[in-house]
Amino acid sequence: MYHINDLIGKTITIRSIKGDEYIAKLLGVDADQGLLTVAEPRVVVIDNESVMLFPFALTAKTDTVTLHSTEIFAVLETMPEAAQDYDTVVAQSADSGA
Repeated sequence: MYHINDLIGKTITIRSIKGDEYIAKLLGVDADQGLLTVAEPRVVVIDNESVMLFPFALTAKTDTVTLHSTEIFAVLETMPEAAQDYDTVVAQSADSGA
């Protein structure tokens, strides 16, 4: 078992209470307010047999996003291969100015 603060600075997978899955870097936790602050979140989508990462928001900057814990079912440390893929997607987005 781990404490969520142990995941700060790491790539995490978030499962929402509605079943959506996100991947992001955890920047901080405000336990008193029930908030998580993440960087560059991406939506995890399965397309046939491929796993794809899509922007969290199409019409807004997502450098940092604050999520309320009442909407979150689980926060998990992302598997290394998926974390590496996420880092590549984020770097490519930064290089393209997206």
